[in-house]
Amino acid sequence: MVPETVHEAAIICEDDVKYERVKKKGYVRLVTNLGQLNFELYCDVTPKACDNFIKHCLSGYYNGTKFHRMKGKKKNLNTYIVVSKSNLNHLQQFSLQCCGIYGVGDWAANGQPIPSTCCAGREILDNKPTECTADSPSIHKNGCLDLILSHMKELALVLGGVGIGIAFVQLLGVIFACCLARSIRSQYETV
Repeated sequence: MVPETVHEAAIICEDDVKYERVKKKGYVRLVTNLGQLNFELYCDVTPKACDNFIKHCLSGYYNGTKFHRMKGKKKNLNTYIVVSKSNLNHLQQFSLQCCGIYGVGDWAANGQPIPSTCCAGREILDNKPTECTADSPSIHKNGCLDLILSHMKELALVLGGVGIGIAFVQLLGVIFACCLARSIRSQYETV
């Protein structure tokens, strides 16, 4: 009898070869009629989803797509960019509807223009939003410090209540454990 051997090429899934070597992040710039949004894609964590998203971007799939679930009409898109140290102040002014630390005058006192996030809405003239000024009808007059402190106090009350509730549950557990130990000890001694 003559031994026969058959050699076949191993079939490897293209995805396994393609995606296992991805070690970097991807970046996409979304250009809108109100500004640009920069996205950082975690290709090293979800390579297939990022690959699909990038392919759709390159093919023009998202061209003409309308944004949804955005508060209000024609807001400045800079308030929706991922939070960084430089735009954290603007994000808090937008979400808390406040301006500056103590009020609108803080920006002028520091020689800086009033940011667009101090206004609830701005008129658009010639496809450009108007500047936010101290005389704008939709400007937020209140300072952010008092609003942040009151918000923190509310959160502290909630956290304190949760902490007291957890402590109470643990105290009940200790009491029931002592009662159980006493019951077991009393039954053990009578036998």
